[in-house]
This record gives sequence, C-alpha cells and structure tokens, in this order.
Amino acid sequence: MVDRDAGNKMEALIRDFMKDRLTSFQVDDRREEILAGTKDRLVDETSHVLWLCYDHCKDHKIVANKELWQLLNRLR
Repeated sequence: MVDRDAGNKMEALIRDFMKDRLTSFQVDDRREEILAGTKDRLVDETSHVLWLCYDHCKDHKIVANKELWQLLNRLR
C-alpha cells in the first residue's frame, strides 16, 4: 500500500535532519510518529535506514560520510 502522505513526511524528516534542523532525539520522535500512522513498506524500509544514521543515546546533529550523504539524498 502506497501512503504518499507518510512518504512526504519521511522525505521532509530526512531533509530537515540533513540540513541540521533536527537533533537525533527529534528525528527519532518524528520517525516513530510517521511509522505509527502508516503501513507503507517503503516508508518502513526508509525509516530503518534512517534509524542507522543517528545515535539513540546521545543527542546530536547529523554526522555522515560521503556515502551515507549520497544514500540519504537518494532516499529523499
């Protein structure tokens, strides 16, 4: 099932994280909200990739090498 609204929200979340508008804890909260409201598998898989990109114990802005940055750009 395609959920365009959830996809748009996930895209905005990734974009905001990449532009240092959100810390890791804020990303985690928004990611969970998006997942709770959808059954879209692509949004779920994108969420799992994003989940690997931030620390869940220390609040920080994005830290990404070139390959991760390119991957996140493809996901959004």
